[in-house]
Amino acid sequence: MEKPNIKKNKVIITNNKEVQDFYLNDKRGYLFQYDIIFLEKIEDILVFVRDLIHSNWRLINNPMAGNIPLHKHPFRSIALEKGEFDARSLSLWDTATERFRRGKMPEYPENIIEDYAHLDFILFTDNLPL
Repeated sequence: MEKPNIKKNKVIITNNKEVQDFYLNDKRGYLFQYDIIFLEKIEDILVFVRDLIHSNWRLINNPMAGNIPLHKHPFRSIALEKGEFDARSLSLWDTATERFRRGKMPEYPENIIEDYAHLDFILFTDNLPL
């Protein structure tokens, strides 16, 4: 996987087109503060975010928001901010990664996938400061 170029001090990493579309078309100012990186595979998100945290980025939102087992949720949207190394972010991310790897992702029908995409969108946007 080629490393995307991050120019701003805040970034959103997502595999959810609904989140990506909202921020690319936003008129409230998120696009001015955040870079947006879309990664197709959730496994790529797990590695990319871990690498960012090791490079002095900290989590802005909790990767375990909601009450859904991570290995059953096909979408993950994460916001990070450049700063100093944050051990709490690393611990949260390691826990989230371990929980994701606990099981196998079910094969969902398209209408259920759309529901999960919208749920991820709501959980993410409700917990992201401007």
